[in-house]
Amino acid sequence: MLKSMTSPPYYTKPTSGTLDGRWCSFGPYYAMFPIDFSLNTIYSYTNVNDWVLDPFCGRGTVLYTAEMLGRHAVGFEISKLGWLYSSVKLSPAKKNTVVKRAKELFELSITKYQHSYKEYDEFFNTCYSPQVLNFLIAAREELSWKTNKRDRTLMAFIAVSAHGEDGQTFSNQMQHVKACGPNYAIKWWKEKGFKAPNINPLDLIIKKIEWRYAKGFNNFYESKIILGDSGKKISRRYLKDKKFKMLFTSPPYYKVTDYHLDQWIRLWLLGETNEQKFNPDPNKNNFGNQEHYINLLTEIFTKSKKFLTEDATVYIRTDARDFSKKTTIEILKNVFKDKEMTIIERPFLKRTQTALHGDIRQKPGECDIILTPLKN
Repeated sequence: MLKSMTSPPYYTKPTSGTLDGRWCSFGPYYAMFPIDFSLNTIYSYTNVNDWVLDPFCGRGTVLYTAEMLGRHAVGFEISKLGWLYSSVKLSPAKKNTVVKRAKELFELSITKYQHSYKEYDEFFNTCYSPQVLNFLIAAREELSWKTNKRDRTLMAFIAVSAHGEDGQTFSNQMQHVKACGPNYAIKWWKEKGFKAPNINPLDLIIKKIEWRYAKGFNNFYESKIILGDSGKKISRRYLKDKKFKMLFTSPPYYKVTDYHLDQWIRLWLLGETNEQKFNPDPNKNNFGNQEHYINLLTEIFTKSKKFLTEDATVYIRTDARDFSKKTTIEILKNVFKDKEMTIIERPFLKRTQTALHGDIRQKPGECDIILTPLKN
């Protein structure tokens, strides 16, 4: 039975003083689903034990909030970083094993990797002190984050702290959500007189771990996050015989941001190049090809439909600019002919992430497209 989004209980974003507040917000990521929005949408359109599908999962907010409400979810994410964040906050390793591994890694950084910083260029050696850079290189080389929960959890903590406010993370002064370009960063640091912070990386990472675990942690084993292109991965193999009562997602917006370039330092930690380079994979850049964008959304929505119940709700948040909005609406109408469509405009009423970093241009906002079963 459909519940009103404004009927009690109306969920607000959990605070950092709570277990869920600390873990649900884990992992800085661009264009994140607001946590309270995800909670209230899932609450309004599903019931306890229902399954939710998110083929563009990002850092896993839908999965975590579904579990908070007693629902379950399956998500797909093509970015290694998004998958890392999602996996860890759903099911982190025990704190003592993560701390022990951090100490082992720090020891390796002093013995096995003590001169490794010399192999890196001016950017890395201006961004990080030698001790910190050796620690990050050791993490990159030693942590089996894809297959080992302990290593995955530690790597997630290291990735979160890879760059941000001077003295609060490993790096010289930088944005937290996205990494700067090397040339710009070096020039800016020199002009402002910023130096790489001379900190003990083990002390910093243990402090971060202790804070995150201070209220406890969950192990949400039912919900799953799958690493890979959702167009190729959505199949019975991964979804088994589940039937989903809701498709709830936000596809990448057409030509808005390039997640690969934005996260190039954290992706370097996960084994990718040590340079900020454009990725030619059309699903790993800014989705700027209109034909590909149309084909991508058509493929994902068509494949997702096979796993939805007849009475499932489809809730899509997209960019309010003409191309993204009109394309998404048209595709959804064609794929879900048996559903009634409602469109809710969501203009930005407060400062956006880009405004926080100096872009003060007026933004078009977002648009929610909701498809529900036709009324008899």
